[in-house]
Amino acid sequence: MRKAKTHGSKKPIVLTILVIIPFLAALATLLAWYYGRTADIQKRSEPTQTVSPKEPPIDLEAAKILDRDLIKRMLVHDQQAVELLDIELSYGESPALKQLAGNMKTARQAQLVKIEALLQKWGEPYTNLKDYPQQTGHDMYPSHPGMATPEEMAELREAPTKTVDAKFFELMTDHYAGSISMLQQQKDEIIDEDVRSIVNEALKARSNEQSDLDMHQSMHSKSGSRH
Repeated sequence: MRKAKTHGSKKPIVLTILVIIPFLAALATLLAWYYGRTADIQKRSEPTQTVSPKEPPIDLEAAKILDRDLIKRMLVHDQQAVELLDIELSYGESPALKQLAGNMKTARQAQLVKIEALLQKWGEPYTNLKDYPQQTGHDMYPSHPGMATPEEMAELREAPTKTVDAKFFELMTDHYAGSISMLQQQKDEIIDEDVRSIVNEALKARSNEQSDLDMHQSMHSKSGSRH
């Protein structure tokens, strides 16, 4: 009788074990999946840290050469601008345009003084546009963006008085477009603070002066005269 009772008492234990073990196994699997998924979501939500490629070190000597080259190009550009302005002041007909030209010449001369001081600081020579061979296509003659050719300058000097204003406006507009383009292309690569200051001032002045010329042209076109 006792033996039968022992067998009967073991049966619920076995059944309990058979039920609990699979349940615990399933629970463990579920928890592992849940925490694994949570970690994966957390990982995805974290900002991706991108390692930016290292920029090559600046070649200071090369940068200095570029700065000085830009200043030398500005030098002859400004010298030709003064020549253009002098022709308008001497032979132009429009009083309003001549007044603009006078203001522009004052600004250019002030910039040339700064450029000359910078060249002296560097120990670089001050060059004059008139000293270059006055011939289009000559290897030595500066042909920077917007600069008039020697022939165009000669035509302006020899033009009839009534056409000087129109020719001046055309050449000066080209000058501004070329000058602004030249300065814009290199302004972000400048390392010398003095050069950066001159270039920023020049860009602002060029834009304002071209706007003044355009406004003058527009007003006189509406009134029926070209200038």
